Amino acid sequence: MIYTYDGSFDGFLTCIFQNYYFKKATAIYNSSAWQMNILEEHMYIKTDEEKAQRVYKGMHEHLSEKAVEEVFYTFLAKSPQKENCLLNYLRLAFKMGVKIDNMYTHAYVLPIREIVRKVSFEKHRIYGLLRFKETGNFLYADYAPDNNITGLITPFFADRFSGEKFIIHDIGRNIASFYAKGNWYITEFELQQPLQVSKSEETYSRLWQQYFETAAIESRINPNLQRKCMPRRYWRFLTEMQRKQKPFKANITNKVDANDIATLIPLPN
Repeated sequence: MIYTYDGSFDGFLTCIFQNYYFKKATAIYNSSAWQMNILEEHMYIKTDEEKAQRVYKGMHEHLSEKAVEEVFYTFLAKSPQKENCLLNYLRLAFKMGVKIDNMYTHAYVLPIREIVRKVSFEKHRIYGLLRFKETGNFLYADYAPDNNITGLITPFFADRFSGEKFIIHDIGRNIASFYAKGNWYITEFELQQPLQVSKSEETYSRLWQQYFETAAIESRINPNLQRKCMPRRYWRFLTEMQRKQKPFKANITNKVDANDIATLIPLPN
C-alpha cells in the first residue's frame, strides 16, 4: 500500500501511524510530487494531529533526542526519497530503540546520516551568508536554500537580533519567518509589491561593496576557493557580490502598512 500525504510533518507522522495500526506501507510520497500508477494500490492519508502527536510522543519515549532530531532534519531535506528513507529508519528505530544511534553502517541508517549532514552543513553555512537589509522599521533577508531550513536558522538570528524585528524569506518555497518581541513563527509569504530599503541601507551597502573590492589582495585571489566556500547560487543575495547597487525589492501580498511586522501578519498570543 502506497501512502500519500499533504507534505506536512504532521501528515507524514500520520502516515507512520497508519503504517503500524492500519496497513503496512510499501512507500510514502508527498501527494504533490507523486505520479499515480493504476497498477499500484494507494491511499491518501489525511493529516490527523492526534495520531501525529502519538507517533511524536512515541519517538521521544523510545529514541534518543539525537535520533528524533535526525528524523526532523531529514524531513526538511530536499530529497525525493526522504519519506521512504525515514519509513525504513523509523521501523528499525522503534525496534532497536536508542541502540540505533550506534548502528552507523546499517543500510537504513547511512542514508539518514548523509541527509542530516547536508542539511546541517547548509544551516551553518547560511549563518554566515544571510544578508539582512534595513527597510525602515524592520530587517529583511531573502534567500533560496536547497533545504527547508528557515525554521532551523531563525532561532540563531532571533538570539542575535533579539531587539529587532525581522523577516527571513525563503523565496523558493514562498515561506518566511517573522520575528518580533521575542516571538517568531513561519507562514506563507509571496512576493507581489516592491518595498524599498532605507537610505542608510543604501549607503552602507555601497560602502561594503567598496570595502570588499578594495580590501582584496590581488595575489591571493582564489576564485575556486571562493566558489567552494560561497557557492554561486547564493551570490544574488550577497551585497558584496552585487557590483552595481540596484533598488531592493521585497514584495508582500498583504495590503497593510509594511512599516511594522506586527501589522503585516499579527503574531500569535
